[in-house]
Amino acid sequence: MKRPNKLTFQNILVCISLLIIFFLLGNVLSLIGGFNSVYLIFFRYCFLFLIPGLAIILFYALRQENWKVWCVFGIALTVSLLTFLYFHYTFRVTRDCGAYTNSALFLSTEESYVLSDGKFHLPGLAKTRTGGVTPSFLVGYATYLELFFGNFDFAGFAIANSLLIFLTLFFVFLCTRLLANDAAGLLATLFMATHFTTLWFPRRTLSENLFIFLIWFGLYLALRAIRKQRAIDFVWSLIPIAVTTIARVEGYALLLSFLVINIFLYLKQKGKKRLPIFLLALLILVLALGIYINYRYSSGYFVNQFKNITSLIPRIFSETSGQSLRGQISAPRFANTSFVINMFWYYLLIPFVLTIGIGLWKKVYQEKSVFLPLIYLSPLFVYLYDPRIAQDQPWAMRRFWPTTVPLIFLLASIALLKLTTYRNKTTSVMAKLLVFVLLGFNLTNSVPILSYKQNHEQLLQIDTLVDEFNKDDILITSRDYYDSIGRWATFLKFYGGLNVIWPVNVPEEELVSFLRASQDKSIYYLSKNKDPEEIVTNGINSTRELSELCERNSWDYNYIDSISIKEDTFERAGLQFPAGNKKHEDSAEIYIFEVYLR
Repeated sequence: MKRPNKLTFQNILVCISLLIIFFLLGNVLSLIGGFNSVYLIFFRYCFLFLIPGLAIILFYALRQENWKVWCVFGIALTVSLLTFLYFHYTFRVTRDCGAYTNSALFLSTEESYVLSDGKFHLPGLAKTRTGGVTPSFLVGYATYLELFFGNFDFAGFAIANSLLIFLTLFFVFLCTRLLANDAAGLLATLFMATHFTTLWFPRRTLSENLFIFLIWFGLYLALRAIRKQRAIDFVWSLIPIAVTTIARVEGYALLLSFLVINIFLYLKQKGKKRLPIFLLALLILVLALGIYINYRYSSGYFVNQFKNITSLIPRIFSETSGQSLRGQISAPRFANTSFVINMFWYYLLIPFVLTIGIGLWKKVYQEKSVFLPLIYLSPLFVYLYDPRIAQDQPWAMRRFWPTTVPLIFLLASIALLKLTTYRNKTTSVMAKLLVFVLLGFNLTNSVPILSYKQNHEQLLQIDTLVDEFNKDDILITSRDYYDSIGRWATFLKFYGGLNVIWPVNVPEEELVSFLRASQDKSIYYLSKNKDPEEIVTNGINSTRELSELCERNSWDYNYIDSISIKEDTFERAGLQFPAGNKKHEDSAEIYIFEVYLR
């Protein structure tokens, strides 16, 4: 009897994905301090050869597949190339993108999760109990980025996300194929790939990129376990979901959901096989590692986010929803849900939801297994009630891109495929027409940003600023937490190698004492204002702050130079602007003053 060919493209994708998880966890252990020397020799350099080698094998395995799979390969590759070519590099820590960029830079520079002698706090980093500094967010995604940054410098960020979105699109296809067939999988992949969010978020350093990959990889393994009745796959599916716990706090809710459903489905199996002990041990180790690093390095952020999410549940049953996205303290119970619905209209997702409704009406979902992804991902549907995020666009869609968006496309694609083969000819023709209409909706939003690239010249401008100083110079910024210039401090320190002080929440006496102890070095102040008498409507005049500091301590200061750094922004409050058409450019002028201590 001929043995089945195990060198299929599905198995190669699974191997590549497991290797990514393996290298990620290896990097975690390395940064904790487990085996730095071995890691540098083995993990980092083997990574350069193993992933490309498997990519070649994947291309070979695809030769036996049909044209639909090749179309999916072409779609995934195109989105990956667009992600790489038009990646949005964010260096200033104003939002999460900059925080993850600088956290990866911090990890690469320090080769540890903690800088033990961190004298002052820095944007995107948090103080530890022992007085050091560590990344302020969960470390999973920053650790993944560092793996690529260590090999490819800043281009590594684009490569890292390009690989994730390539695999994610393939797993969306594979999940849909298991629930229906290749044609439905191709349609779901096409809808997912052409949607605005899929062309936007992979170009930014956001943890959702790792999150969506791990979710749909785990979901594929779970669906494959159900289809093949293989007990071992039930455990395998929990491994990537366990890793989500070091990327997003919501990972714990997903892990609980997957665990309960997998146990239930495993117990229903006929002729159950004993679960492999080594896999169960591996799962426990991965989960234990996640709990350990979240507690040790990100406990403050983890606890705050956990409380933030769990507080949603009792509010669903109260008369008011607490604080709304627009800031009202006692908003109506479903005020934020209304915002989510408006947002789904804005990104043209409601027509896909209505398509699912038509499918339910026509009873095209014959197999109950079609709704398994919905059940697995159900804990995160709480965000439909209140996404708990700033309402800027497309920023707020971060809550829905990893789960709700691909799930909508999956179910809509299955419905459309069934309707195109419906016995009623009119229904069939209308369904085929609807496919092109929905695809047109997606392209309306996404085409304007296909070749849009943010901050593409910013690094050269930062180099100009860094060249103004020597490595021994001391740079200080405003003590205002929201000062825009101070938000460059982390990048200037770990990229430029400069001694930058961000004295937020630092008593003035401590700052003055530190500067007096360093008066043998040149001291500079970076400000967003040139004139201390300038009237400022937003925030404070940071040069006036410098003037008052010098006056209190009998110091002098003198204006030296200014550097302009341009920064593109896309997010806007509210839903008023057409998606993909409003590109905004801010020019931050950094004024440099030299401070003379007496």
